[in-house]
Amino acid sequence: MSSPRRPLGVTLVGILWLLRGAVSVAMGGLAVAAVAVTSVTELAPRLEPLVQIVRSYAEFFGVITVLVGALQLLLAWGLLGDKYWGWLAALVVEVIRVVTSVLTLPRAPLSDLLQVFISAVIIAYLLQPHVRAFFEHKLPPPPAYQPPAQFQTA
Repeated sequence: MSSPRRPLGVTLVGILWLLRGAVSVAMGGLAVAAVAVTSVTELAPRLEPLVQIVRSYAEFFGVITVLVGALQLLLAWGLLGDKYWGWLAALVVEVIRVVTSVLTLPRAPLSDLLQVFISAVIIAYLLQPHVRAFFEHKLPPPPAYQPPAQFQTA
């Protein structure tokens, strides 16, 4: 008996997460690398305190971006590997993305509205009965109930 085929939309969402993760890892890596190779203090020694602050923030956020990218790649692997935890994590992360986009709406209305729309479409798709059933079939069956020994009849 063959396993059911993965819905096309799940593949597309998994590829989207794969792209998000790859871009995040690349951008974070570039930020950390740029901090390592830049030396502005030789050109303007008076700016050294400001440069040190900017470098520490860039390095910190670069490392955070790499870690977020790695988690996005893990989530893509879970979705593309037809893992139940990947489906569940994708739902949770997309809900978090909607909440954070709504909270930061005044800062960047167009991009945040676009993010809310994309996440809402992904959430709605992942909750479709055929998609949900696809991932729930991947769960191991619950163990068979065994009554305690004193209640078993011989």
